[in-house]
Amino acid sequence: MAGLATVDATLAVTPSFRRMGDLVGFGFRSDAAGVSANGQVVVGSSDGGFGREAVYWTSGGGLVGIGDLPAGVFESEATATSANGSVIVGQGVGTTGYQAFRWTSGGGMLGLGDLPGGDIYSRANDVSRDGTIVVGQSFSSGGLEAFRWTQSSGMVGLGDLPGGLFRSGALGISGDGQTIVGASFSASGEQAFRWTQSSGMVGIGELPGGLFQSAARAVSFDGSVIVGESFGPNGLEAFRWTQSGGMVGLGDLPGGGFDSRAYAVSDDGSIVVGFGSTNLGAEAFYWTQADGMQRLQDVMAQYGVFAPGWVLSRATGISADGLTIVGFGVNPDRDMEGWIVTLPEPSGLLLLGAGLAILRRARR
Repeated sequence: MAGLATVDATLAVTPSFRRMGDLVGFGFRSDAAGVSANGQVVVGSSDGGFGREAVYWTSGGGLVGIGDLPAGVFESEATATSANGSVIVGQGVGTTGYQAFRWTSGGGMLGLGDLPGGDIYSRANDVSRDGTIVVGQSFSSGGLEAFRWTQSSGMVGLGDLPGGLFRSGALGISGDGQTIVGASFSASGEQAFRWTQSSGMVGIGELPGGLFQSAARAVSFDGSVIVGESFGPNGLEAFRWTQSGGMVGLGDLPGGGFDSRAYAVSDDGSIVVGFGSTNLGAEAFYWTQADGMQRLQDVMAQYGVFAPGWVLSRATGISADGLTIVGFGVNPDRDMEGWIVTLPEPSGLLLLGAGLAILRRARR
């Protein structure tokens, strides 16, 4: 009885692979760009009846379009969401062109404007856990510039690294809202940066041995772990950065040309996801300190989860606990489609194996 109870408890947290689906309309296409901290709300875009539309997905409600900014060409995409999925950010097209937006169920989609003095353009790439701080990039009088937006201050430029072409973009923000990461041009070339209110924008370097180019795409909850990509001696390589260890390359998947990039990291910084190159092209990876970089589909298989006929091309988002991973790939019909993978706690596989062993002994 104890063994069966253990198996039932383990299976209650069922590992799974789910497809995101598509809005009814032109063709079939969807992608998942991010997931809420609790793993319940996935955001991205899909081709609907009017064009490409920002969407959110839940297991109970499926795929729901959230519209576009008024009076422009119908086109929008969602890039990130708050902890519980109540705030969604991204980019739409309004009367003046491409514009960052912030969406809530009560207020709908609201444009965030742009920085003064430059061409009309802005894009939101991430949002803090509580939904109050939005980051991205916009044209200003200096050029394309990273921004931080709040309800009280509006859109504020973060500047750029000294010495190079004026160009920067904010790609991620820590869950606590204190650390912003992205890329900017410095005297040496494009460089990943870390920004805080006290330090301003500070470059975090690059991997040794390659071209000088790096970009930071995501950051742990407290800002202590940053992930992205940099050129190393073999090519473009995913990295994980800490204050004490600096920038460390994560390698690549076997079988293809050397190209890997990290897109998301768990709250504690222990799990990194993104994509690497194999003989099938780009494939989603799952990285931990203990096991290194693995194909996400190989990790899924360890838990008895399979996606027959799919190529999971990129992992783009991860929940706070690292157990829900989202991205997009090529489905069995050769269409691009978003997907959602749920894994159990690391101990879950051991418990499941023990429970199955008890069942096998009971049958003898």
